[in-house]
Amino acid sequence: MTTSVQPDLVSSNQQKQHRHLNQARRFLGRPPLHPVDPSSLTHSDEAEVLHAPISKDLIFICIDLEAFEFSRKKITEIGVSILDVRDIKSSFPTPDISLWLSHIHTRHFRIEEHAEYVNKVNVHGCPDSFDFGSSQWIHLNQIEALMKSIFCVLDKNRPDEFRNIILVGHDVKNDIGFFRSVGISVFSWDTVIATLDTQKMMPTQTGLCRTLLALGETPEHLHNAGNDAHYTMRAFLKMVARNTALTSADLDNVVLPPAEMEMQHKRRERDRNAKEKKAKKRMEREAAENEKQQKEGMDQADPAKSTKVQGGTIHGTHCDKDRFLTDP
Repeated sequence: MTTSVQPDLVSSNQQKQHRHLNQARRFLGRPPLHPVDPSSLTHSDEAEVLHAPISKDLIFICIDLEAFEFSRKKITEIGVSILDVRDIKSSFPTPDISLWLSHIHTRHFRIEEHAEYVNKVNVHGCPDSFDFGSSQWIHLNQIEALMKSIFCVLDKNRPDEFRNIILVGHDVKNDIGFFRSVGISVFSWDTVIATLDTQKMMPTQTGLCRTLLALGETPEHLHNAGNDAHYTMRAFLKMVARNTALTSADLDNVVLPPAEMEMQHKRRERDRNAKEKKAKKRMEREAAENEKQQKEGMDQADPAKSTKVQGGTIHGTHCDKDRFLTDP
């Protein structure tokens, strides 16, 4: 007998994917790619998707951060990729993807105090291999001012106002979390009006490398923050420009480079070992707690181990009652 559970699940995943794609398309003056069932939208979703502004002088900013794999707070690199809608308005509403891609401007910053930290275990870090310009060295105490200068852009047409920013990222909440871990919020300047997550525009949770390959890109030197920011912006624009959404079949046809496959295998092994270690510790704690409870139950059931004084005995053991009750 067939079941409707799996088709419903697929439909739900597609609705989520299409919802995020439609929001992104509206920001770039594109019509909805797929209709979204209004009943699947929460109030906040409806506000974001159905009433999103259509290309109102927006600036898209993609951020990517690299942190040392054994200490989340040790940020080593910051990548920033920028696309100003004013530079590509001539292509609306028909997308000119070549024009869009040519107006991406990317910067790469390295942190002086953390220069010695290069990831080698979980990912192959390559901080020296920025492919879209020259890297810049900055100090930790300069990060907040740098981010403010990037996210607070005065409008040349209205000098007393700042431009509206759309924050883009691949699993963007992860990068927002990195900033928060060092006391910085990109929302504190009130210029970011929405966030777009390219990972949520995919049919399933997918890494950046596989996403790019499915879009026909041939990325090099990923896990460099500048390159990752640039390629994420390219992925975002290509997904918006397409006439169809990427499907699971598109991802199944992707062949990852050997180095990326090796790293993914290592990550899966590490995650599995961590889960097994956590489960083992939990079982040991539960066993110790059960043993403790059993011992306490046995002590309570054995009158010879009671400390209640009755007529000079401690449950059968003779003693001097007066001495027992007197402080030494």
